[in-house]
Amino acid sequence: MTSSIKSLWRLSLVSLIAATGLMLAGTTLAQETTSSLRISVSDQGGAAAGNVAIRITHVPTGRSISVMTNDAGVATARGLAVGGPYEVEVADASRYAADAQQNIFLDLDKTELIALSVRPVIEEVIVTAQAITQELTIGVGRNFDRAKIDATRLCHATLSTRSQPTHK
Repeated sequence: MTSSIKSLWRLSLVSLIAATGLMLAGTTLAQETTSSLRISVSDQGGAAAGNVAIRITHVPTGRSISVMTNDAGVATARGLAVGGPYEVEVADASRYAADAQQNIFLDLDKTELIALSVRPVIEEVIVTAQAITQELTIGVGRNFDRAKIDATRLCHATLSTRSQPTHK
């Protein structure tokens, strides 16, 4: 009988260890409570845009994180709260212009794929002017009378009448 009690004892111990292992494995898998984003950034020609700063904002809390794209134009953000909405935008507005992706919702333990296209920033030039206060004349020029011509100052020049040489 001693050997059957030892066998039963060993069987119980092995069963207890196996059951504990299965419970721990299930508990470990169930504790994942976050999600992630994978952002792919390209330029207008479709080439990867590396070293671009990306800002990810969880709209309800206002929490923002920044990530940088690698040489392949890919950035990954892990450990994000499930749900949303999230907003993804290019953080380097001095170098690039891009549309922001809004209303992104994340599922538990899933990676959401986002594609952004960037374009170089074009400088804006603002031109200001004053309205003309003089009366404009219509035609190819202005009308000058003798008094206006005599009153006009010439820069180091004199006007004289010369006769044209005649050719024989």
